[in-house]
Amino acid sequence: MAPEALAQVLRPLQAMLAQQHQPNLLVGLGAADDAAVYQLNSEQAIISTTDFFTPVVDDPYDYGAIAAANAMSDVYAMGGEVLFALNIGAFPGNLDVAIISEILRGGLDKVLDWIRCWRRARSLRAGIP
Repeated sequence: MAPEALAQVLRPLQAMLAQQHQPNLLVGLGAADDAAVYQLNSEQAIISTTDFFTPVVDDPYDYGAIAAANAMSDVYAMGGEVLFALNIGAFPGNLDVAIISEILRGGLDKVLDWIRCWRRARSLRAGIP
């Protein structure tokens, strides 16, 4: 859906939410942004995002990896760190389960790669005097 069309679809929802007092919702439908941000306390907030997009490559594994990287980049774009990930997907009923499995494996591998990098970066920062 084009951004202009999406804005038109969301406009009535924005008006509904504007009537609600939600001081902890830092980023919601009022801003065209990568994710929603909800303040938990004075020092922490949760960043939440979901993505759906059609395959941009032919290889199912690569598609899953690209999808995971894209979703994680939305969290980084908001200044956050990825702490967990959820998979969502919509697949035709006649799609070979091996293809779905490869898509999910590609996504999981990308998330696990990031977790390994994140742990190494934390260890390096902690070890600097």
